[in-house]
Amino acid sequence: MQLPNKFALWLGVAVVLMAGAFWLRQAVISTPPPRHSAQENTIETPSRLTTERRQSTERPPAPELLPQGFVGSDTCGTCHRDRFDSYQETDHSRSLRRVDDVDLNTDVKVAHDLSNRLFEVYQKNSQTWHKQILLPAPTDRDPKKPERRLEAGDYPIEFVMGSGHFAQAFLLRDQGFLLQSPLAFYTAPQAYEMSPGYDVPHHLGMTRVIDDDCLFCHVGSLKKSSDPFRPVINELSIGCERCHGPGSTHVAHYQTQKSSDASVHLADDPIKNPTNLSRNAQESICAQCHLQGDEVVDASDRTIWDYRPGDDLADYRKIYEFSSQEPNSEEVFVGHFGQLWQSKCYLGSDALTCITCHDPHHTPKPTELNALRKQQCLQCHTDDACSVPHEVRIRDEQDRCVACHMPAITSEVVHSATTNHRIGIHRQDATQDASIATGEQREHVDDPSVRRIATPESDGEERDSTTRSDLLANSLRLLNDLTSQGKSERMAELDSLLASLSRYAAEHVDDSSIHVVLAQLAYQKLLFVDMTQDETATTWELARSYATKALANASISRRDQLRAWEVLAAWNFDSGNIANAKTYYQRLTTGRRSASDFYNLGLCLGKQQDFLGAEMAFRQAIHVNNEYPLPYRSLSILYRQTNPELSRMMVDIAEFLTHRVNH
Repeated sequence: MQLPNKFALWLGVAVVLMAGAFWLRQAVISTPPPRHSAQENTIETPSRLTTERRQSTERPPAPELLPQGFVGSDTCGTCHRDRFDSYQETDHSRSLRRVDDVDLNTDVKVAHDLSNRLFEVYQKNSQTWHKQILLPAPTDRDPKKPERRLEAGDYPIEFVMGSGHFAQAFLLRDQGFLLQSPLAFYTAPQAYEMSPGYDVPHHLGMTRVIDDDCLFCHVGSLKKSSDPFRPVINELSIGCERCHGPGSTHVAHYQTQKSSDASVHLADDPIKNPTNLSRNAQESICAQCHLQGDEVVDASDRTIWDYRPGDDLADYRKIYEFSSQEPNSEEVFVGHFGQLWQSKCYLGSDALTCITCHDPHHTPKPTELNALRKQQCLQCHTDDACSVPHEVRIRDEQDRCVACHMPAITSEVVHSATTNHRIGIHRQDATQDASIATGEQREHVDDPSVRRIATPESDGEERDSTTRSDLLANSLRLLNDLTSQGKSERMAELDSLLASLSRYAAEHVDDSSIHVVLAQLAYQKLLFVDMTQDETATTWELARSYATKALANASISRRDQLRAWEVLAAWNFDSGNIANAKTYYQRLTTGRRSASDFYNLGLCLGKQQDFLGAEMAFRQAIHVNNEYPLPYRSLSILYRQTNPELSRMMVDIAEFLTHRVNH
């Protein structure tokens, strides 16, 4: 690519200032300890992290920023002080905190052998930062030479997620976005280690954006009409109104009543007492966060943030489990519903729910717990009904029912265990667990719509059920599988879904989510199927037309809008409409944090001979994801004539990154 002289003069000065900004050359670090040592993956052992509650510096949210009808938990506390204070001692009340309200260990280094990375936790400018450094593959390390290291993210912590009962995760701030740190702090070993899902050879590093969906189970409320990818948090941690409903009408009524008229109750009070709701409505409140699956499908006209206590959660979101195992049986932290629904205790009762055993306002003391759990079991069972002699129960398990019937089990989260919520006989000598419901007995578990745990067929054949949620769940699963695995043999399933979705779209012309998924499926087909020129043109037109139809809907969600723009950007680029492609990529780069968006924008700018703009776009792609080799290669072309040394450095980094992935 020939650079114009005027640009070359500017670039020749600028690249001298930027040379050396990529590689970190340091002495070779000592070999990390074995992965299963006492301090797993840690080089420097941190001191104890304080998880006790500290006085929060958070101010109550401004009323005009709260969702409609909300007043904030502090307002609730003015009248319900005992409940409010008791709730502050629960884990839910500490689901998200500002970093300033938590004592954190710093000056810590953590090496992760599986992904060849080094992480640092340190203080800078009165803030706690997390830094990620890429190390070469072990086969590329030469103890006689300085080790090449590539810094791949360095951001300040803004929020600490999690109560600290088991662990705490960290949310980093970068240019308006919140990012998940690959590091978490685990309470049991009192050590920093990899976050769940990150203890693998290839992970997301510091690129995972935390959007409003991620925050739903950890915050009280977000700013109204907040950008889903740049959420503005109003109330930290789960608050009163998430389980009881919006309080403004309730507050206004009782604040205007004279003390003598305090007994005058509000008709149709939006504040709900879960104990007065049906079992399905009670479970919907807990299922907001504690029921999860492989795919979730939101209703066409609302999101999970629109849910209010007392409603049926399935009117807002449906949960799909595609595993052949029992629903959520292996995912302990989010699988309690699936476990409970397998229990005869649950099926034999009309009243057994989460709050039968869990008081959301109170955390029992450890010395009270055994007696409390026994008392809860004896609400339905008698002590002499147990076949184990009383003296044996006392000797072996302190006469704790849950020790045998709801034992502690290891979870998918490292260094943690939780209770098995399948109430049953779990003794190793039990040949058959008579308390597990059979398939016939479990049939009605799927009747209440909140329990929408479905396992649609995956053989690509036309299915009788063509509901919107089923079609979207299957499509989202296929799109995720193709993106992560690229299974070209599943094209028959893709074609079947395209046909079913097309028929549904013809009858639901205003459903932007259906049109966007159609556009995405057609686009994926272009990537994985060898087609003739005519077939390619037809499929591109299908993708373009459905994306355009989706954008024509004025109520299209921000997420669907971005997905439609992505398809149209690719179509315009493939068609040679570079100016239009650039416009769409510019929109994408302002709407989400994606290295490929900036890289593709750089390609468009390069084709338009805007080399300064292209360089800035490529460098922003690197900022978003330092592990993405393509922008380094493109920069090497830009720098080839003006600074050959920097050009070679870009090639060197790209090869370093490619080699790390392959080894």
